Amino acid sequence: MRGAAKSAGVAVTLNRLGSLGCGFFTKGPVTDLESAARADTEAYAVFFREMLKKGVYLAPSQFEAFFTGAAHEREDLDLTIEAAFHAMKVVAQNCASV
Repeated sequence: MRGAAKSAGVAVTLNRLGSLGCGFFTKGPVTDLESAARADTEAYAVFFREMLKKGVYLAPSQFEAFFTGAAHEREDLDLTIEAAFHAMKVVAQNCASV
């Protein structure tokens, strides 16, 4: 997600612990409710819908976590990475605040 965002010029902050993570469409660090609330939820909505179109099912709210698990195979990860690069380009084209 970080590489896809950087490639598209989209500001994103990723918080993670092991395989559990959460992405926020914002420039600064997200450490509490106040900083999380500054994130662009419309950009996340665009990202979510584009990922869904590519077959990647994420939590519908950017305030929920995502994770990889033992059931995910390399092809699942490759599909997710490819979809993220596509989705971030669409976010960059459609969301002014990113």
